[in-house]
Amino acid sequence: MEQMRIKQYFGMLAAGLSLMALSGCFSSGEPKKDATLYIINVLDKTFFDDCHIPGSLNIPMQDVTKKAAQWSKKADVVVYCSNYACGASAHVCKKLQEVGFESAWEYDAGMAGWYQAHLKDPKAYPVVGPCKQGYLTMENKPTGSEEGQEHGVKVITTEKLKVLIDEHQKSAS
Repeated sequence: MEQMRIKQYFGMLAAGLSLMALSGCFSSGEPKKDATLYIINVLDKTFFDDCHIPGSLNIPMQDVTKKAAQWSKKADVVVYCSNYACGASAHVCKKLQEVGFESAWEYDAGMAGWYQAHLKDPKAYPVVGPCKQGYLTMENKPTGSEEGQEHGVKVITTEKLKVLIDEHQKSAS
């Protein structure tokens, strides 16, 4: 059992490292599109270490725009926190859009949304960490109106985030 967990951990670690290394150009002939994907987790390190999406970068919300100054404004950036009730990801996403990121999204379902999808389909929605925090399994429903635009920022769903990650993985290989 322990060997299986170790294998699973290293499999997730490899997936995460491949996501972090996503960069270069799409072969689609769109020269102005950057093929880099940044998935930003703005939760405290304790929560990040407990459970996060493979390839996520843990950056404190007050440091994201400073760190992002080093990135191409054409990169895809997805910001997430804990769940629909948390406003940190919307705040950070708005700041990124204000400084010129063309493809910045808030993943407002947060880690709880991804984890709950993982429980239904672990292979499609991998996670890193023991995932023991209680908020991960609590009810997690949207608090706003229409899907797609909340708090003045673009919103991405769990399913669309998975597609975006898959597209970036394909273009990197």
